Amino acid sequence: EALERDDLPANVVESLYLVHEAQVIRPRAERMVGLYRVRVTLESDPTAELKKVKRVTYRLHATFPNRIIATEAREENFELWLNVYGEFTIIAVVERDGQAPLWLSRYLNLPGRPPD
Repeated sequence: EALERDDLPANVVESLYLVHEAQVIRPRAERMVGLYRVRVTLESDPTAELKKVKRVTYRLHATFPNRIIATEAREENFELWLNVYGEFTIIAVVERDGQAPLWLSRYLNLPGRPPD
């Protein structure tokens, strides 16, 4: 019923969201994993919501040596570029002016949907 009434909890928003795009650097072969370039950004609708964001801190898969990366680059939509070998879920903590932090997640699927 709450979903039908749009009665969402305060920590659930529809105006800010993570998006990503991915391209193949090295295709996956029978004996070799693929390599992919991924760009993650924060977007908003309405666009004014992005102006309230101060910083986005991303948490990457446990296999990354530096798995916590923060950015304050609003003019680039808090973009993050990664080279990855497989799919995983990225977590982002969005710090906003005068509001509680917002936690977002995004499953980073890759071209060809490799099973690993």
